[in-house]
Amino acid sequence: MCAPALNFVFPSLPSAKNRQNRPITASIVAQFFQPSCRFHIHQELPTPSFGGCLAHRPGERSLFWMRSLVVALFFVAVLALDPDCSRNITQIIEARGFRAEAHQVQTEDGYILTLFRIPARKQGAPVVLLQHGVLDSSVTWFINGEIDQSLAFILANEGFDVWMGNNRGNRYSKQHITLNPKDEAFWKWTADDMAKYDLPAMFSLIEKETGVQKLLYVGHSQGTQQMFMRLAMELSGRYPTIIGNRLAAFAGLGPVTSVAHLQNEAVKVVIDAHGFELARDLKLWNFMPNSATLAKLFPLACTKIPGVCDGVVEFICGWDKGRMNDSRMEVMAAQEPGPSHPSPSALFPTPDLFPTPDLFPTPDLFPTPDLFPTPDLFPIPETLHDPLSGRSAHCSARSTGCGGRAGGVSIFDLCHWSQMYRAKEWRAFDWGPAENKIRYGQAEAPLYPRGALGKLDTSRVPVALFSGTADVLADETDVALLIKDLPRDVTVVDIQGYAHLDYAWATDANRLIYPQLVHFLHAAHAAAAAPQTR
Repeated sequence: MCAPALNFVFPSLPSAKNRQNRPITASIVAQFFQPSCRFHIHQELPTPSFGGCLAHRPGERSLFWMRSLVVALFFVAVLALDPDCSRNITQIIEARGFRAEAHQVQTEDGYILTLFRIPARKQGAPVVLLQHGVLDSSVTWFINGEIDQSLAFILANEGFDVWMGNNRGNRYSKQHITLNPKDEAFWKWTADDMAKYDLPAMFSLIEKETGVQKLLYVGHSQGTQQMFMRLAMELSGRYPTIIGNRLAAFAGLGPVTSVAHLQNEAVKVVIDAHGFELARDLKLWNFMPNSATLAKLFPLACTKIPGVCDGVVEFICGWDKGRMNDSRMEVMAAQEPGPSHPSPSALFPTPDLFPTPDLFPTPDLFPTPDLFPTPDLFPIPETLHDPLSGRSAHCSARSTGCGGRAGGVSIFDLCHWSQMYRAKEWRAFDWGPAENKIRYGQAEAPLYPRGALGKLDTSRVPVALFSGTADVLADETDVALLIKDLPRDVTVVDIQGYAHLDYAWATDANRLIYPQLVHFLHAAHAAAAAPQTR
């Protein structure tokens, strides 16, 4: 006689026609319990269910109940994840009670960038652009989740119109009008191109949407580097003055130009071994593309062992003396770098270029279901308007590389960091004599005119730099050299014990940095608006 039938009923699930939205939970549990049960999955019912009975052999009953316990613990752990792990940027913002907008703009060289906005509640509010660093995205500005700890939310509550940019190559800006992310040509750019093309496109979009001609700018890490690159080239007359005339103030968190005195031992080992160049030679154009499996399991691991994830981040970015929010580590693991869940407009998924060989294959008893599928909130429009040229560009799956999986950065950008560290110079990327002549008009990659930064009129564009004493990426010696290049009245704030991610991720940044930063931005906005009120 068969044992009593077991019937499992699951919460309402999306249609099984969509591969990502299948009632995968039911099929996983059914597969897991075999051969203890024979299951019949009823997907035609309004609420998917399956039924069956225990096997005839008594010895398998104990195995069944052991498996039942394991499955129950597994789903309890999955459901315990912070909901922000599976949310996209607009969902995270709206969950805190703010409005959220997404805007796209095309750069002069054809990349399509996405900017996110928390609109101000009042007209005439100061407009601020927050720009992330390398291997990051705009999610960094509210990764802590708390309204009183995340810079984007603090600025929104202070009355600012908050814009958050995404540089080319990350999840939200992995599109081009003609190039496919699978190809090398899509990834042939560095911070030089972000300074030359991305910043003007972002500024033009924000001016078009808000009507405001003077923007406040806050950059972190490479977000500061691309601004310094742009200003140096404009002040030296090599670029037209586009950003300089639209900039009301510039605040740099973990400011970077050159990295001659980089102190991060892990990164130095990779650079000294020419690791990034090796990855380039192996045609790994998109560095650190996200593995879908890792993207799901890493947040789960961080929930149970947050200290491990904390240690990985600190090993790369510097020991921060426990300033990071351990309770949000699973969110940081899910969203960073760049972030990990699939792009809403992914038409050309990027393959996992770093598969781990399985020398001892075992059955996959714990496949990870996608319990929280992300809806397509940002479908690619049929046409995109280019604010620089006035042209409209067609974007289709047949002819373009619109989208891709999340994460990563161009390997050429990381090779650029390697070149600057080894040469101890602030120089444009060296593409080789032939391509240098095409790009720069000379065989040698040019130095950035850092002396031109001294011409910056800080009475019109005030500058504030925030530097951490434990920052091993934006080292204090390099920051001191940068300060010498700038006018004397630049505001410099040293934060004891701060590492490279603490400016955005530390739980005490709302006490040690943000009050001074908010005051600086308010004062700069008032000064910029003063001539207009006379």
